[in-house]
Amino acid sequence: AVLEAERQKAIELAEAKRKAEEEDLRKKRKSEIEARAQKAEQERLQLAAIQTSQIEIEADILAKEAEAILEREMFEREARMKAEIEAKVKTEMQLEFEDELRQKEIVNQAELAVEAEFKRQEELKLRKKEQNRQQKIAMMESRKKLEQERLEYEAEMAHSSEVAKIAAERNAEKAADLERRRLRDEEDKARKSVLAAEWNQMRESAEAERKQKQKELDAAKIAKAAKEKAALDQQRIQEKQIREDEIAQSSQYANERDILDKKLRLEREQKRNKEIAQKKENFLSKNEFEKKAKELAQSAVDSDRDSYEAEVRAKMKAEYAAKRETIAAKEVQKPKTTFKEKPNQFQIDLAERYAMGVTEESEIMGNREIQRLIVKRKEDTANQYSRVKWNWGGVYYFKNDESTSKQVFDQETQW
Repeated sequence: AVLEAERQKAIELAEAKRKAEEEDLRKKRKSEIEARAQKAEQERLQLAAIQTSQIEIEADILAKEAEAILEREMFEREARMKAEIEAKVKTEMQLEFEDELRQKEIVNQAELAVEAEFKRQEELKLRKKEQNRQQKIAMMESRKKLEQERLEYEAEMAHSSEVAKIAAERNAEKAADLERRRLRDEEDKARKSVLAAEWNQMRESAEAERKQKQKELDAAKIAKAAKEKAALDQQRIQEKQIREDEIAQSSQYANERDILDKKLRLEREQKRNKEIAQKKENFLSKNEFEKKAKELAQSAVDSDRDSYEAEVRAKMKAEYAAKRETIAAKEVQKPKTTFKEKPNQFQIDLAERYAMGVTEESEIMGNREIQRLIVKRKEDTANQYSRVKWNWGGVYYFKNDESTSKQVFDQETQW
């Protein structure tokens, strides 16, 4: 829950930061467009006012305009290049980071499920042990009661024998009175037997009712766990949809921005071509200069693209590495479970194929390099740890074909 809250908070902060950057960029671009429009209008008025001026003044204006064109092309292309690179690198890093978080969440959910199942089995064992103890106590009490009844019966028989002797000596009325007492005692014994049978029946009924309630409680727990899992899956689907919508919105904004840039460039080109046509005799080199300016601006931007992308990638890689270290540190501080999980068939097969200790294997598959470490500490079980390094720089870790962290990989492969 803490990890989910932190991840949600990080997403919200990133979204707020992205919106703020988009708003700043929009305002900045708007002010630039207005400034360029105002400047173009001023230049148009100046050119209209000095059409009859000297060639040197017009040449000076052309030089300033050419300098502004070169500066504008440099600024626009550099800003567009930086925005594209930052969006591309950020998307790649964020998707990779979120995929790692999802893999860790899956591993944590599996571990919690195994631990819950283990605790449930332990509770069942304790419950069964308690039932056996209660049954033994009931049997001991029953035996003790039978023994007491036998002693009472023997005492009664001895007493009856003594009464018979007395009856032989005394009159028939006393003998009849003793007989009535004996019959009452037999009735009391029969009544006690009936009460004991009823008590046993009530105890069995109560035990059956307790088992039924426990079964219903277990079913409710399973249903609750399934409901929580469904809610978690739905939340993941919604988050994925939100990311896809954000990517689509960013793409739409980029397309609209390109359309606007194309429109502005088209308007500038039309205006520029009109001015060149009017001043063709004096400014034959203006169109060529604009072409050269664009080529120079594009060449300068292309020369800086790789270095800027490397700089942005290194910066974001460091940021996400810090996030991973923070998450790993928090995972280390979590209490470790104390139950012992039984080895599965995969671990048993590894134990049969490999010797005691650490066995290292490596191979190259396509565009990734795989390093495997098989760690065998007991005779009946072993674990396989894998390190997968992609040619684009990403590194992932696995334990028995399930995603894990670098810290777990480093700790559990030490011999």
